[in-house]
Amino acid sequence: MKSKTHMPRYRLLLLVILIGLATWLFREHNQPERGQKLTVNTGVQQRSNAEFRPAERTGAHSQSGELENHPEVVFVANRLAVEPSVIADRATKTKAIMENKNVEIRFYGQVVDQDDKPLSGVTVRAGVREWAVKNLFEPVGRSHYQTKITGLDGIFTFDSLRGDVLDIESIHKEGYVVTTKQKKGFSYGPLPHHFMPNPLDPVIYRMWKTNGAVRLYQVQVGGSIPQDGTPVPLDLRRCKRVTELGLDTDLRIILQHGAPPEQRGFQPRFPWRFTIEVPDGGVIETQDEFMYLAPEAGYQSKWTMDTAKDAPDWKARRELEFYLRNRDGQQCGRLKVMFEVEPGGTGYFAINGFLNPAGRVLEMDDTVTSLARPPMSPAAQGVMSPTPGPFLPPGFPGQANRPAPFIPQPPPGFQALTNRLNPLLPPAPSRPPK
Repeated sequence: MKSKTHMPRYRLLLLVILIGLATWLFREHNQPERGQKLTVNTGVQQRSNAEFRPAERTGAHSQSGELENHPEVVFVANRLAVEPSVIADRATKTKAIMENKNVEIRFYGQVVDQDDKPLSGVTVRAGVREWAVKNLFEPVGRSHYQTKITGLDGIFTFDSLRGDVLDIESIHKEGYVVTTKQKKGFSYGPLPHHFMPNPLDPVIYRMWKTNGAVRLYQVQVGGSIPQDGTPVPLDLRRCKRVTELGLDTDLRIILQHGAPPEQRGFQPRFPWRFTIEVPDGGVIETQDEFMYLAPEAGYQSKWTMDTAKDAPDWKARRELEFYLRNRDGQQCGRLKVMFEVEPGGTGYFAINGFLNPAGRVLEMDDTVTSLARPPMSPAAQGVMSPTPGPFLPPGFPGQANRPAPFIPQPPPGFQALTNRLNPLLPPAPSRPPK
């Protein structure tokens, strides 16, 4: 009985001793070492001041030291519950990163015309992006602009600028249009593939002289084409095939291929040939961006493209552009010709473009350009709506006060040079002129 009475008390005393020992060990483990600063309770987050011991301030660190008392630095440090030196150091590093993006910028360019001749008096405007830091912490890019005018050699230079990107904003000269194919944005700075300016190799910008837009015939003709070498004669002014001997022919197209009759599809490859023939003139293949003026000479009466079956650039479909000059040099045009070879069937072609029956100017005035059509009946010779669409009634609003558009007329004897069975009427506007 005695042992049973004292056993619970013994256990209780042992439990109190263990709890006391555990409490003492916990306090000893979390007691800061001698020389270590006490933690600071900011009310938001507790951190040890030892985490924010400033490094020796040399170079950029000296600049961050000057910012520690800046009002914005102090405000941000209080909001984040950190030492101002941390925020000042971050602001200094951000500023250094942005300044390293800005390098000295030089750019050398040259403006030439469609004949690769230097063009003077061209106004070139460029913008440069320069990086800065707003409110100590926010990177911001600002643009600075310079304008230069080309000299007799067409050269222009941009210098005394700092930033990381240069953009050619505009290139202007009255009476000219500038290419849209040349690159206009250039990256500088620490990028691995940044632009390297070279005064001995300027960036070339080509401009085309405008000659005054005129009224042109629009050409739209296409369809199937035999692939056995049978010529397909075309009347481009009327947008149709020539089906009778003696009718006008602007050009003939011929397609041939060497695939076996039983082959279907493009494998194995096969040789093919496409030919354009102009009875009283010729064509010039071109890659001009702006086909505003037909060349005076250099035309071929017969143009041929031969493609071998093992040609590295073998294709069954091609799209090419040509200048056309025919009818004793009086009619000129610009044509986009597409053709496709199809083994085991018939080929396909499409020709789109514009014709000027009385000159070399091929700059289109889209307010009066007409779709070539056969002669219309007298009742249909009113103002026409855009094709396709109905004729506009005689009382259509605004028609009475609109001036008559300019229509290029063939020179004297033009019709006598052709063997048209039906004289072609002047082109009717495809939509009301503005």
